[in-house]
Amino acid sequence: MMIHLPKRIAERVADRSMVLMLCAAALCSAACKKDKEPGMGQGSAAPGSGAAPAGGSSGKIVIGVLTDMSGLYADLSGKGSVLAAQMAVDEMGGTVAGMPVEVISGDHQNKPDVGSSIAREWYDTKNVDVIVDVPTSSVALAVSDLTRDKNKVFLASGPGTSDLTGAKCSPNTVHWAYDTW
Repeated sequence: MMIHLPKRIAERVADRSMVLMLCAAALCSAACKKDKEPGMGQGSAAPGSGAAPAGGSSGKIVIGVLTDMSGLYADLSGKGSVLAAQMAVDEMGGTVAGMPVEVISGDHQNKPDVGSSIAREWYDTKNVDVIVDVPTSSVALAVSDLTRDKNKVFLASGPGTSDLTGAKCSPNTVHWAYDTW
């Protein structure tokens, strides 16, 4: 999916930390998936069986950009974050460690229940390896809890709540930029 934005916005998006974050996310996901290849230990399928590794791995890295496409944070992240993710994937040649990288996106509408529903569907049926962006703190907290339960990865660059690195800290969530502490 390619989103066309005015040139000035596209240039600004290209400089965002999202590009670096997505490169890191893809590399982390690739490392995790390499460990789950058949014959590689716990959670792997029987060698030569042709079965996918445990957890529904699809042999590709799927990055889910869960963002605000229509509300308060749409200009701050929204379509720009999706474009930045795709630009990062394109910059890496579309593959990491021999696995293709796919970017999908969803609008959480600034509602924790909507965001966690999308994240759950992605983890359970779309083989999403990592969720990125989520500029709304309440949605980020819901996604962080689900991500911990599913043992996936959540890279939070937009939410400001200090709970992500405090009371609700999770080994599956990486939060940086600013917080409200």
